Amino acid sequence: MFIRSLSLACLAFTAALSAPAQAFNNSLDGTIYNYYLDGMFGGGWAPPNSEVLTMKAPVATARTADGGYVIAVSLTGGGANGGTGEQIGLARLDHNGNLVTSGFGAGGVVTKDAWFTRVTDMVIDAQGRIVVVGAAPDNGGKTDLAVARFNPDGSDDSSFSGDGATQVGIDENGTWTQDIAYSVLAEPDGRLVLVGNTDSRFAVVRLLPNGDVDHSFGSITDGQGGARGTASRFLTDMFALGTRVMKIVDGRYVVAGSTMTAEGNFNFAARVLGSGGQLLVNAGSSASFAVSMLDAPIKDNVLSDAVLVDPITILLAGTTADSRFAATRIKVGPDNGGNYTVLNWDTSFVGSGIANRAYRYFSNPVASPTWALLHGAAVDADGNAWLVGDIASTLKRPAGAGAQRVLQPAEDPLSMMGKIVRLKPDGSPDQDWNSDADGSNYYWKAPADFTNLQDVVMDGAMPVVLGSYRNDDYQESPKATMIRLVLDRIFADNFDFDQSPN
Repeated sequence: MFIRSLSLACLAFTAALSAPAQAFNNSLDGTIYNYYLDGMFGGGWAPPNSEVLTMKAPVATARTADGGYVIAVSLTGGGANGGTGEQIGLARLDHNGNLVTSGFGAGGVVTKDAWFTRVTDMVIDAQGRIVVVGAAPDNGGKTDLAVARFNPDGSDDSSFSGDGATQVGIDENGTWTQDIAYSVLAEPDGRLVLVGNTDSRFAVVRLLPNGDVDHSFGSITDGQGGARGTASRFLTDMFALGTRVMKIVDGRYVVAGSTMTAEGNFNFAARVLGSGGQLLVNAGSSASFAVSMLDAPIKDNVLSDAVLVDPITILLAGTTADSRFAATRIKVGPDNGGNYTVLNWDTSFVGSGIANRAYRYFSNPVASPTWALLHGAAVDADGNAWLVGDIASTLKRPAGAGAQRVLQPAEDPLSMMGKIVRLKPDGSPDQDWNSDADGSNYYWKAPADFTNLQDVVMDGAMPVVLGSYRNDDYQESPKATMIRLVLDRIFADNFDFDQSPN
């Protein structure tokens, strides 16, 4: 697969300029929260606008070896599928959120059309290379798992599959399958482990540092005496969705995602694979874990992210069908032979302390017509868990003193703001961090009508969050933004990745 480069003239960036500390009031259903701009993160630059591409969504952010950041977004205008594909947008920031204008792409920005239909995740490997995954067109109208790798300066990595990108189809028994990579694990030696879906099963494929499929990994035969990955389920014969893959003790892997149950519900799930990607035992055994976060009628509980806390401990985070942020923690323990293959609850995770729901955290339910959705999670060095996402309401937000753009037009009353939750190391809501009714929530809104928070990484004790915002007109394209939470609830100024001509 070849990669097409686009001119920097196709991008425009803006950033909030440094400003004296000031309060910004925003509200949802009448509750007022404050944050402060202190000008320390991302302020002070605003290149002129030019012809632009439209940003579809923020994708992910990752730390660089020098303490900075790379952010990835999906852009419209990709050549795949007759011009409806997604392009890759990358920006390089320093530790304080300022664009690194030299040594990365053109002025700190890279745009690539890698012929993806979807752009879903990005990581930085131990060599500083940037890896982006998603899906690319396959035969028969299907898609493959897709990967593009960039050098640390944002240029194409020609040592990876010859031109910097490749795609892999599960395609068992000569049948084309609908495949997509939702996330990627970069191993220290340069190998990449992709996890996603193939039709109704999770799929895991490992690539060698040069981009070739690692034929020593997996349970699916390649027809030549080797393997081409693993595709399976968490529960026997049940639909499975693979979201994250993590490397645990003794070189084994855990796939985390969501599973359908016999009752027709969706629940959080995880499964242990061997160091060679092989299935250890049957689905539904001790090496496979499915947890019902809430009972009927709250049927569907979908995992959005998973974090490896230590080599045998994993945080699972997602959203319940009644719009609660939800999290639990699981442990990998030894089987009778001393091999770490058994998944079970981490009983030290107190969570919300709900009767008959031990070891699980839930935010308070939101009243209709409000809804919430969790997108990302991280764990800091002290063991606190950070959960980020957004909350929206079809109710109008009232105007108030000092409020900016808080009143929605009559024809479009929806409002949305970012939601951040901090849990203590035992999984209980951290009421020392905030004092709202839930005790652990904080809501943040850019100076616009719609704010979403997508991903979070840690800068020491400070979470750095990637999100997006736009104003009340649906015709306006979103702008990606980075914020850093300083000294608990005081936000530094934010970096903006602007893809809109408005």
